[in-house]
Amino acid sequence: MSDKFLENASYVFHILTFIAYFILLFILETPPAMQFLQYFGSLFFLGGVFFLISSIILLSRNNSGGLLQSGVYGVVRHPMYLGAILLFLAMVLYLPHWIMLILAVINIIIIYHFMLAGEESNIKKFGDEYRAYMAQIPRANLVLGLIRWFKKNHL
Repeated sequence: MSDKFLENASYVFHILTFIAYFILLFILETPPAMQFLQYFGSLFFLGGVFFLISSIILLSRNNSGGLLQSGVYGVVRHPMYLGAILLFLAMVLYLPHWIMLILAVINIIIIYHFMLAGEESNIKKFGDEYRAYMAQIPRANLVLGLIRWFKKNHL
């Protein structure tokens, strides 16, 4: 199978997961003892939307086509993928059911594969500049990225 076919199949799987989530919201009930997880799910959802929108805005403004290293790209190398991961985690926290857990894990594995493929592509495109960026900015570790960003900008 071609890489393009697998990529498109992955996107279809992501979309089907979102559709399944909204259908399951009406079918499954969250046990009362687990409803507190919905608060964390809301936080993950807001974080995911923030990273997705911020990265899309920065990419659309990057007229030079150069390597982005500021904004959310100064915190993590793959903010759009991090945003998607946070959304899938939010689904599990908001609807804690084994079906959602399995779907989220599969989607996160797919997203991680996209991150690795994107890094190979960026190394080919930007070379040593991207390797230096990789050494400074974590792939998707938000906590480490925020610590490094804070140290760099406030100390």
